[in-house]
Amino acid sequence: MEFNLVSIEIIAQLATTVAVLLTLIGLAIQVREKNRNDRISAVQNTINALNKLSSLVAISPELAAIIIRGRESYFSLNEVERIQFEHYYRPMLNNVENWLFQISTGANIKKDNSAYDTIRLFIKHHFNHPGVLEFMASSDQEDYSRELHDLLRAEAKRA
Repeated sequence: MEFNLVSIEIIAQLATTVAVLLTLIGLAIQVREKNRNDRISAVQNTINALNKLSSLVAISPELAAIIIRGRESYFSLNEVERIQFEHYYRPMLNNVENWLFQISTGANIKKDNSAYDTIRLFIKHHFNHPGVLEFMASSDQEDYSRELHDLLRAEAKRA
């Protein structure tokens, strides 16, 4: 009888250990899935914000004209137009900075990922214009990361 009680205790401990291990494995899978979803959500939020900004231009020919002129020369815009230009480009730059931060921390997008090339093309298309560079130069140099400045310089050299 004593042997049976010891055996039952060992089996119960083994069953408890297996249950704890299965619970830990389940939690690890859930944490990994949550982290994956958070990374996807961060990228999607940036994309949504950029799409929202782009839609402003699509529905406003006046804003589109200001952006076109401002891309050529920021300093040619009058005060009201500069404010409109800035309020389009500052959030755009902040979102790109968010992308670059995610890349630099390895949080979401890696530099060897094709999405990084897409981001570089986006930066080239939207920011590699004389007027945008004038706007950025007139801003506090600490406003934008060294990486963004380096990407823009690299794109300017390629052009």
